[in-house]
Amino acid sequence: MYELDDDVPVEPHLSEAPFRAGPFVARGLRSYHARTWREIYQSGPLPASREWLNIVTVDVEDAGAQAFNRWYDEVHVPEILTCPGWIANARYECVDGEPRYLAVYDLEDDERPFSSSEWQAAVGWDEHVEHLRGFHGFRIYRQVFECG
Repeated sequence: MYELDDDVPVEPHLSEAPFRAGPFVARGLRSYHARTWREIYQSGPLPASREWLNIVTVDVEDAGAQAFNRWYDEVHVPEILTCPGWIANARYECVDGEPRYLAVYDLEDDERPFSSSEWQAAVGWDEHVEHLRGFHGFRIYRQVFECG
C-alpha cells in the first residue's frame, strides 16, 4: 500500500492490460493487481506504525451502495471496533476499477481479533447481502517493510 499526498488523477492507460501485465511479468510476479483508492471514511486512532492489517474488499450494486455505506460506517465499523483486538478502520472507494470498496482494519495481532464472542456476533453483511456483487477477500497482512 502506498499513501499519496493529494488526489492524483488516474491516467486511463495505467489501468489497461499492457501496463498491468507487461513490466511486472518480467520481474517474476504471478499475480499483480493495482488499484487507486480514495478514502471515504476513517474511525479509530490510526497507529503510528501499522503492523497487522485485515483487508476486506467488496463490490456493491449501485442500487444498494448508499444504504451499504451508511450501515458500514454507522453500524458495522463501530461494532467491530468495540471487539477485542480491533484498533482502527479506514474505508476507500476504488477510482479505477473494482472491487468497489476496500476496508483496512488495524489489528493488535493476528489471533485475538478473530477469537472473541463479540467479533462472532458483529461479523457479517446483515441485510446488504442481496446487493453484493462479489466479496473479494478477507485477508490478514503483517507489515514487512516501511518506507519513509
